[in-house]
Amino acid sequence: MKLISNPHKMLKAFLGLQFVVAILLLSPSISNAQGIMVGARGNISMTGMSAPKAGFKFSQGVGFTGGVLLNVASSDLFSIQPEWNYSFSSMEAKGTKLKLSYSQIPILFKLSKGSNLRWFVNGGPAINLLMEAKEEGSIAISDGSLAPQENLNRSVKNTLDAYNVSLLFGGGVIVKNILVELRYNLGLSDIAPNDSNYIYRTRGLELSIGYVLFL
Repeated sequence: MKLISNPHKMLKAFLGLQFVVAILLLSPSISNAQGIMVGARGNISMTGMSAPKAGFKFSQGVGFTGGVLLNVASSDLFSIQPEWNYSFSSMEAKGTKLKLSYSQIPILFKLSKGSNLRWFVNGGPAINLLMEAKEEGSIAISDGSLAPQENLNRSVKNTLDAYNVSLLFGGGVIVKNILVELRYNLGLSDIAPNDSNYIYRTRGLELSIGYVLFL
């Protein structure tokens, strides 16, 4: 049996396994659910990227996320919440903007308390599937090059990993059918593993509002 020696691949494999375990836990929860909630949510985010050894910093840019959720409660306190989200983020370094679009699939473990005013905290892994990636500006940054370019506007999807794993955690409140949440998205895997010089991980703070229905 061939062992995985690349730390980046090992991390993704481990977190992917956690994701599968979460799905397996969700399946029996649906059949024994004490409450089911569905909804839609959208947010405004401030997203950046860390690259400690790159010698330059990515400033945060405004992004947005929109999607749907299914919340399955096994008790009044505990529930599991899978989501599907479209996520757009942008960040800037050296005068060049990097714009990323992902299809995001989180599975969150949630603790809630209350009835008409229901507070909650949640957290869990998310798999992010890359849909599009573009550079716009005067300097190429996605491939580790800082060579000046004129009117740079190109797709860099093929230089980035097709998917990455992140950790989402946060909290909020549901007032009747209105959801308000503050969430942090912490990238755990390198989005550009082909660049052996640096490690790029995304991160962002999200403020969400949504509408939910209790079934």
